Amino acid sequence: GEVNAEGRSYSNVYAGGLFGYIETDGDFRNCFATGNITVKSAMTLSAGNIFGGGRIIYGGDKVYGTFEQVFDLYNEHSGKHMTRPNYSGPEFHEHVRNILTSDFLINTLGFSEDVWILKDGECPTLKPYVE
Repeated sequence: GEVNAEGRSYSNVYAGGLFGYIETDGDFRNCFATGNITVKSAMTLSAGNIFGGGRIIYGGDKVYGTFEQVFDLYNEHSGKHMTRPNYSGPEFHEHVRNILTSDFLINTLGFSEDVWILKDGECPTLKPYVE
């Protein structure tokens, strides 16, 4: 989904598709983010496809962001505004062009069509439980 982060007065802002700021070491696997990131603050702005700042993700196996994500960063103090795709955030993951395809979700991330409804161009959704 879309991420919108705004700092109050003079606070630092960290924004990412899954995590804003990672406080401790983490081991994140099998996740992806596709939404655009908008950050507004008078202080430090840090954004990334997956996470905005903090500790580096360790063991990030199958962690993906997309080339299509757009970052809109605005620093109120300096008046500097930047909008661009592929913002170079503080993270280590793989950029992919077509995350939301059945082929990628099944063959790369291991989604099962027995459990998930997979439609190209849409995020996977759980199938309803029926007895």
